[in-house]
Amino acid sequence: MFLRLFLRTIRQHLGFHLLIPLMVTLVIWGSFELAHAVWESHAFTWTAIAAQFSKQNPDLKHLILELISVYFAFLVVVAISVWHASDVRWALVGVLEDMLPDTSRYFAIGTIPLREWFEPNTQVYLATIIHHQIERRIQKITDPNAPDFQHERVLLFQNANDIRAVQASYLDQHYARSFEAVHDRFDIPLAYLEPDGVKAVISDMQGAIPPSLLDYPWFARPRRLWGKLKISGIPRLRPFALIEQTKQSRVMLFVKGGNTLSVGELKDPADVAACKTIVNLIEQKIYNESGQLKNEFKFSRFLRP
Repeated sequence: MFLRLFLRTIRQHLGFHLLIPLMVTLVIWGSFELAHAVWESHAFTWTAIAAQFSKQNPDLKHLILELISVYFAFLVVVAISVWHASDVRWALVGVLEDMLPDTSRYFAIGTIPLREWFEPNTQVYLATIIHHQIERRIQKITDPNAPDFQHERVLLFQNANDIRAVQASYLDQHYARSFEAVHDRFDIPLAYLEPDGVKAVISDMQGAIPPSLLDYPWFARPRRLWGKLKISGIPRLRPFALIEQTKQSRVMLFVKGGNTLSVGELKDPADVAACKTIVNLIEQKIYNESGQLKNEFKFSRFLRP
């Protein structure tokens, strides 16, 4: 199986990471050496140029070194790609499935890039929620007294690059429109907050955000060095979902790293209370007095004004 993965990776990267760099190296080297031979020969005949070319290139050591560097870079790319492709762990959604039967409301906060919603693990998670939503609707048809299930999602764009990626057709625009179409098909309210709105919510929390909800990039560690810098998008909020049940509120935390999605429940009551506060602040911003989603925060209006 590892050999099959290796061969698939070779085929995937052969053109862009080996053949194209190799051809570019040969063309640039050949053009430079030919131009130099023409200049030094002082005679624009093929015989003189060939003689000068062979004279200034008694061997091809420098070309061989360049080719070795190209091949080495290709092997590094293949090794990294194989490592990323093999480091995929399945999202365990069993805990979430156990919660859903007693759930009346599922309010999800999305912070991952839109393209990552179409990875296998994330699709399984989203399908789990939608499957339960459809079952509840069917149950409601047969039994009008059956409990309701409210499914809502808000996308938080935490810096300017996030929102620009959604507007660019060559980045995340296609994924954004497809993601919005999925929610529209299943009648799931999909809202969004731009960076200024996210900053306002974080500011209103007054530093009471649980560390488990914060995601620091590798260059922002140790965390204590970045606490006073206030750089946009550092740290980022992790995606989570507030699950309202008959007797309690629970929070599911999602940790997305590479191709792996980890799903776990926050147990600390203080963390749950902080998540509820974040959701309340977002609700106050995106909903009107009658509980309807304001048009200015509808993600569909952002994609199609």
